[in-house]
Amino acid sequence: MSLHGRHSAKDTAQFSPPAATAARPDEDEPPGQRPPGEKSNRQKEESGLGFLRELPILILIAFVIAIVIKTFVVQAFYIPSESMQNTLLVNDRVLVSKFIYKFRDPRPGDIVVFVAPPAATGSLPEAPTGISGFFNSLKEGLGLPSSQRDFIKRVVAVGGDTVQVKDNALYVNKVRKDEPYLKDHNPATMGMGDYGPTKVPKGQLFVMGDNRSNSDDSRMFGTIAKSSVLGQAFLRIWPVNRFHFF
Repeated sequence: MSLHGRHSAKDTAQFSPPAATAARPDEDEPPGQRPPGEKSNRQKEESGLGFLRELPILILIAFVIAIVIKTFVVQAFYIPSESMQNTLLVNDRVLVSKFIYKFRDPRPGDIVVFVAPPAATGSLPEAPTGISGFFNSLKEGLGLPSSQRDFIKRVVAVGGDTVQVKDNALYVNKVRKDEPYLKDHNPATMGMGDYGPTKVPKGQLFVMGDNRSNSDDSRMFGTIAKSSVLGQAFLRIWPVNRFHFF
């Protein structure tokens, strides 16, 4: 009697392999069956929660870095008036170097941002405080319109210089200055009245707007202290079609 092909039904059932249990979709696969580099559902969930826990810290770090850059390196400023036309127009944005004058003094021709002197703040709104002041500082840092009390003008003379305006022309130390950046060169419409002569004190700057007929500057509020200068405008970044280094 041949032994092959004679198993009974009982024998067959006895040696049948156990039926495989279907894995649930949300159940982690054994590491050996998972494609290389693919994370399990649990690992993905933990990774997402970890990112959410770290997000406030990342935001805080980014905020601190932005404050440091704004305070010590560079800051964007919004141009709110016509006093520097046509060099700077209303709604222009400029970048101002906050560190350049740590290495050198302001020079004639520099465009500077400075804290408005007391003689010029009477017509300005009160500086916001509290929460309003905080958000105002944020807007200033982004170069958005704000209640800032800073001016932007051009340095025309430094300590020891003698300034005079006569016949619609600027004279520094009795030398007539060539100023190609002025908005208007027509003596009949410039409206630049006579001024001086006056000597700039040591440690002070004489500043004027490029739009001489529409600028509150040192002719009205006097010289400004070098220590009041926040920085030098070196780049017009907005609008894009007026992008320009000074």
